[in-house]
Amino acid sequence: GNFKHLRTLDKKNSNSIYWSPRGRFVVVATVHNTQSSDLDFYDLDFEGEKPESDKDLTANLQLMNTADHYGVTDVEWDPSGRFVATWSSSWKHSVS
Repeated sequence: GNFKHLRTLDKKNSNSIYWSPRGRFVVVATVHNTQSSDLDFYDLDFEGEKPESDKDLTANLQLMNTADHYGVTDVEWDPSGRFVATWSSSWKHSVS
């Protein structure tokens, strides 16, 4: 399939993308990093009004929430796509 650029996230150190099981929601996260630990939750099928610049895209990308989990090493979606679990593992890196 073809891929199309949706959005550039300026001033972010995100290094991982976690798609929900059905693909509507996505978590863009910074993992394995003690300097930054952002979690951004996006809806790719937001039902609100599309910005004029995104009218030619099939996706309607909307930032839903932002969270912080210091030292996060793992992010995992629940199979239903309703919940996200994050955790920090000392076996993956030391958290100080």
